Amino acid sequence: CYETTTMDLWSPLLHVFAGGEEVLRELPVPFYQGASRELFFQGKYAEALQAAHREGLFPERVVVENTSIDHVKDLLHAQAAKYIADHGEAGCRAVFHYGVCSFLVAYTEGWLGPVNEVSTPAPFVHSEHITRFSLNALASDGEAAFERMVAPVHLLLAQLLLVEGHFLFGGIETSSLWATRVCFAQQQMLERPSATLHDRIVTFDDQVSTKLESMDRASRTCVLLEIAVHFNFYREVSSSKDAIDKARAVSGLHVEMSGALGKRTKFQQEQVAQVCGRCACLLPPLQLLLGTLKDETAHHFLQLVLRASGTEATAVCPPFPAPSHLPANIPLEDDTLLPAVQYDSAPAWTLSALDQTLVLALCIDVRNTNPKHGLTAEEMMPYVACVLGQGHAWAITTMALLTRCRLEAERSRTSVRAMLQLQSLADDYTRTDPPVTQRLTFAFALALPPAWRRLRELGRVRCLRFMQRYMALGVPRDALPIFERLELWNDLIECHQALQQDGRAEELVRQRLAVEPTPLLWCVLGDLTRNEEHYLTAWSLSKSRSARAMRSLGYKLLREGERGTEHGRVPTETYRRCIDAFEKCLTLNGLQSDVWFSLGCAAMRIDDHAIASRAFRRRVDLEPEDFESWSNLANALLRLGHKPRAFLALKEAIRAEYENWKVWENLCAVAIDVGAFNDVIFSFNRIFDLKKSFGDHEILNLVVRAVNENLLDFDNQPCSNFAPALRALIDRLPSVTVTDYRVWLAAAHFLSATGDAKRAQDFRRNAYRDARAASGWEKAQSSLLGVLKCAEEVVKGYIALGTDSDKASAKLMLRSLLAAASASPHASDATVAAQRETLAALAAQLA
Repeated sequence: CYETTTMDLWSPLLHVFAGGEEVLRELPVPFYQGASRELFFQGKYAEALQAAHREGLFPERVVVENTSIDHVKDLLHAQAAKYIADHGEAGCRAVFHYGVCSFLVAYTEGWLGPVNEVSTPAPFVHSEHITRFSLNALASDGEAAFERMVAPVHLLLAQLLLVEGHFLFGGIETSSLWATRVCFAQQQMLERPSATLHDRIVTFDDQVSTKLESMDRASRTCVLLEIAVHFNFYREVSSSKDAIDKARAVSGLHVEMSGALGKRTKFQQEQVAQVCGRCACLLPPLQLLLGTLKDETAHHFLQLVLRASGTEATAVCPPFPAPSHLPANIPLEDDTLLPAVQYDSAPAWTLSALDQTLVLALCIDVRNTNPKHGLTAEEMMPYVACVLGQGHAWAITTMALLTRCRLEAERSRTSVRAMLQLQSLADDYTRTDPPVTQRLTFAFALALPPAWRRLRELGRVRCLRFMQRYMALGVPRDALPIFERLELWNDLIECHQALQQDGRAEELVRQRLAVEPTPLLWCVLGDLTRNEEHYLTAWSLSKSRSARAMRSLGYKLLREGERGTEHGRVPTETYRRCIDAFEKCLTLNGLQSDVWFSLGCAAMRIDDHAIASRAFRRRVDLEPEDFESWSNLANALLRLGHKPRAFLALKEAIRAEYENWKVWENLCAVAIDVGAFNDVIFSFNRIFDLKKSFGDHEILNLVVRAVNENLLDFDNQPCSNFAPALRALIDRLPSVTVTDYRVWLAAAHFLSATGDAKRAQDFRRNAYRDARAASGWEKAQSSLLGVLKCAEEVVKGYIALGTDSDKASAKLMLRSLLAAASASPHASDATVAAQRETLAALAAQLA
């Protein structure tokens, strides 16, 4: 009843249900052979591996002691190639099936639960060193794997067969899909993104994308959501959004945010507008009927009928029975808030399991495309609420509850519920119900983190990265057992420091070092003691492969350099050592955006603008919304003499931070240098809006000169085209606070050139008034000269107007000003005396 491609993709995940197994066992499943096939459908993946070994797969066991990972890989590939040569296509699928089973053992143990005692897979000889060997092999780009990973040997075996041995399975449609799943699972076991794994995932995702058209719509939607999850992990927001939009178009689901009257608190008397979501499926009615059938056999029969009639029948995902157990939804117990918003007319959410997965992806998209703000959380909540109202799959409900915890953890009235919910999810990982086959449903299409990351979220409460949740509630001691069990040393140190127990943290690390010294432990000891020798020991122990060691050393040296700079000296040698450490770290793993930023800052301190521009360029490649990095990049480019490129960098900074007046001022300064006068005028308007004050008379003078003299801008356009925009800007001057009297003079020059003499004279009077308003203006030579020159401008304006009242005003002004200037201590200065003579001549002319 199913196409081969569909079964190849989704039967390992979705099609093991009560009442449907007998039908499924008769369907053509290409790569499941022998007894292992039955065990696979039962979710007994470890036993399936043993059955495959008994059937003759990987007869020669590999010893990992005193050997390299490359040698182990060659031995495994040789055995796999021999088996494939002996058994043909069936042998190829058997080896592939073996790799998939090994991966699913690691995935169920590390992500879904429950944890079982699993033996070392057949290709390896069991030894006390095999776990350490696997952890070292799973490290990537200097980033160590999670030390307490469950079943690392199985994940390594899957990586060697499905990723490194991907060339063996060219005839299997889904080989790239499983390879990218293994790579992403390996990435989730690392503390930081890996450039090597990122490139592999992108390559395999591209290969999977070429096969989308051969899939049915349900499979196509799920694959697109998987790709979106990968992009989201690496913070490639636009690519993630594109994949989600494609998935929504394929599924036919339409979701929009709306409003409805409702109540949020227990004591609320009147209903007010509340945000809510509405959805609709845009599929034809016949396809919707197909999606409502509950009986598997009837569903398959209807598919055959529809296909025989030439009707598209694969638009919706096959129905899935409700799981035997769903994670508990902890109720909100608050004296004010209702457990959920009570709408006057509740929105109708009737969604399939596949649609719910897509709704959660849209929820993540809302977070990615909006600032971190309470309103963003309010917009995300309706998506979560609609999924929690309909329990279709264990993984979907778990992810929805986890998302709600993340949204509620930062609110005082809901943080307790968030903590209790996280504890419930952690407990659910250890339960045996529901079975693994139900837990796997849609798991890969969700951003479900490994169990250890969920446990860490339970122990973390700091904003921005879910740091120590218990500590924010005032019980840091309760977080200690979690961090100790998971060996999350950074979190453990912060927890002890919150309890003022720094000595205890160091003691724990030294005890662990005595048992099994690792580069990570030496780095943690360096963090505690501030001793850079410990980082160098970690670097040596890792054979120059620990990115953590050089990263931590670089940060330590950067802090030392900043302390020296604060005291008035720039420790150049310290910054150079810092730069060297960061570059060694980034050579191992180039996806560390924070390290690129720190490298750029260190380089700017010693005026190495070539390194700074390279570092900030890489930073903005990874974090395109970081306006500070764009601004720093522009600064470095300016110092290198690349003004046009600096101008473009600042325009990107504006795009990322549109409401920051400082960035607009920087853009003005560079735009005037490259002749982008229209951008200067627009920037001035934004400064008026944001800062409500203005005092950059120099740039305004340059713009006025360019427009008055009709110069050409950087696009070779005449600046006279900008006269209306400049006039509109100058008309706004009275509405803001002008902090420099010379701004009024620059504006008056423009108004005089346009023939508006009366308005120009008003602006000159404003300039004179502001100049004389400065306290002690007659005591400083520069202030005194400024007032005298303003007076000259005003008097000349009065003479140009030519009325008797204007001349009388000019006489009075000159009389008082010349008297004050004569009493100034700078009255005898040559420049002041010359200006006084000019004003005296004007007074004589008025007489």
